[in-house]
Amino acid sequence: MPANSVLCILLLVFGFSTATAAQDNQAMQTVNISGNWSGEIKTPVSYSPLTISFRFEHTAKELTGFAWPGVAQVPIKNVKREGNKLSLEISGENMIYRFNLSVGAGLLEGDVSADDHGHTWIGKARLIPERAKEGGEDRSR
Repeated sequence: MPANSVLCILLLVFGFSTATAAQDNQAMQTVNISGNWSGEIKTPVSYSPLTISFRFEHTAKELTGFAWPGVAQVPIKNVKREGNKLSLEISGENMIYRFNLSVGAGLLEGDVSADDHGHTWIGKARLIPERAKEGGEDRSR
């Protein structure tokens, strides 16, 4: 095989592996969810969905924030983030909600388990960024 052919093959392989590595790196980057999010929790114990809002602060080291499951603000706790999976808890007087959410661009959704004033249930949460609603775009459906 001529030297030029070998060189071309090596350049093609190197170019392909570099492009694949760059795509893998982009896919592994964490979606920044900083800001205000709002949505609903559908539960088996309520006729209408519960409304909830979050304020997330995302830094290079951690995700912190608050939730409003009603009129009172409560801090988020036990936050774990791995790729597009997010788990966290909120608690207040006689209630604790545990969220296991999938993170996407413009959508947080997943399961919620709760012990709410002595009632235990599992529901579904769906949240969108507040800016999506402000811009006239409502992706909650």
